[in-house]
Amino acid sequence: MYKPISTYTGRHFDPYHAVAADLDVRDIAHAQSLMTRANGHFPAFYSVGQHSLACAREALVRGEANQTALFCLLHDGAEAYMSDVTRPVKARLPEFVRAEERLLALLFDLLRRSGRRSRRLTTPCCRRNFCILPAR
Repeated sequence: MYKPISTYTGRHFDPYHAVAADLDVRDIAHAQSLMTRANGHFPAFYSVGQHSLACAREALVRGEANQTALFCLLHDGAEAYMSDVTRPVKARLPEFVRAEERLLALLFDLLRRSGRRSRRLTTPCCRRNFCILPAR
């Protein structure tokens, strides 16, 4: 039997059995500020948090609505609870991918219920359209 993770805010979180009330933007922001992108294979530290901020800024620069920028900011929100797994590894972990997609859906539904409206936005859309890499 495994134990849930303990989050920054002191919650006990099971990523495979989460409900919307378990998600906390403070946990997401804190964790992503300390997690590296690309398993650390950039010449300098570049966090998931920095990447998410860059995506949100890019959405705003392109004239997207504030709500779309918010969804871009949180497009990797599940990684705060499940880690940033590289694409070649993630492609071989279908159960992990399903759990990550479920967490993202919970997060996006929570944003929608809190009055945040946006055009339909998915993680691949956000990555393809708004994400920029740090200069090498």
